[in-house]
Amino acid sequence: MLFGGWDGSDLRDTWEWDGQNWTLRDTGGPPGRRLHRLAYDSRRRVTVLFGGLRDSSPNVPLGDTWEWDGNTWRQVATTGPEPRRIMSMAYDSQRGVTVLFGGAHPMPTTMLGDTWEWDGSEWRLVAQTGPPARFASSMAYDSQRGVMVLFGGDADGVGNGTGWLNDTWEWDGSVWTERNPSTRPPARRSLELVYDQARGITVLFGGRDLSRRFSDTWEWDGDDWVRNPAQGPSARYMHAMAYDSSRSVAVLFSGAESAGTATDTWVLRGLCYADCDQSGILDIFDFLCFQNAFVSGEPYACDCEIVSGLGTCDIFDFLCFQNRFVAGCP
Repeated sequence: MLFGGWDGSDLRDTWEWDGQNWTLRDTGGPPGRRLHRLAYDSRRRVTVLFGGLRDSSPNVPLGDTWEWDGNTWRQVATTGPEPRRIMSMAYDSQRGVTVLFGGAHPMPTTMLGDTWEWDGSEWRLVAQTGPPARFASSMAYDSQRGVMVLFGGDADGVGNGTGWLNDTWEWDGSVWTERNPSTRPPARRSLELVYDQARGITVLFGGRDLSRRFSDTWEWDGDDWVRNPAQGPSARYMHAMAYDSSRSVAVLFSGAESAGTATDTWVLRGLCYADCDQSGILDIFDFLCFQNAFVSGEPYACDCEIVSGLGTCDIFDFLCFQNRFVAGCP
């Protein structure tokens, strides 16, 4: 489901996607806002909304908590985390809590690095140490390994790129642990993460750095980041993304493109690096696809060895692809 946003003024409409069409479900409920967060509590079957920014003069940071049960919005708390915007939030299905990290209080801009949990009745502050304070990062819950995965963001809010991050952290319900993979996506903010339950991996799409918007897709398996060659949405940031477990797809909507605000909807079906032609079957056509990509100098082929976006095409990329083909897809 989708709530709110901004189209020149704050929105307060609620929409749902059934796999083919968007349906407007409600135009009331929480006050209009943007830069808030939603998370779906699968145990209680409600969507939790927290915080954001309300358009006024000056803009007002919000610290309220609401829940949508599929028919009605209900305000459930006005206390808990201090008002903030662009925090990270996701639902821990193993422990039955919604986890919130960081964000920024906009007046003046103050980066936050606290961790809170919502159990459906109250918010609890559970950590004040861990990842450096930041906003515009993203977080998803890896249900197979029982950890929250957090990536990227902006640590200073200055806007000149000095505080933009590409670190990976995991929260196990007690302690934050920084992971140090050999491969990392470039530093960015305003990205989105979702967890692909069918394949047991965390998927990253988009975001921006100082000079560009990203259209790349990356996947985290708990040990390393790998770039997925899937071609899809245009480069963008501040988009919305969620995983539809009933259809085993990640769903993406809108975002800030170079030409303005997008209104398109995309789905990502599970792919792996070796499935070059994205057919869902590993066969000789994947080798031909890789060969063509290699000859054309496409980043997908030139990045197999290091998967960093900065690689050069050489024999090691061919060997890398061969090894990934033999290893197969999850």
